[in-house]
Amino acid sequence: MANLNVNTTIKAPENIEIELVPISAISTSNTYRTFFEIFLAVSSALFGAILSLPSVTTLHWVFLAVMAISSAVFLYLSVTVVKKARTGN
Repeated sequence: MANLNVNTTIKAPENIEIELVPISAISTSNTYRTFFEIFLAVSSALFGAILSLPSVTTLHWVFLAVMAISSAVFLYLSVTVVKKARTGN
């Protein structure tokens, strides 16, 4: 077996500050993120259906708009909850 000795010099700060986020904010953010992903998947599927259907009704566009707006809102809520938890407001 080979034996390898390496001399190294490491420079590191004396302390590292890490912003902690309460677990309640993380779980709330994860819930919002899950709903964002669900609404985004439904929006994508509905958009694909609209592109492939020969005749598209107004109801299709209404559902697409609702799903797209909902996914944007859930993404906004997910990011906002974590930002507020980090700043403490």
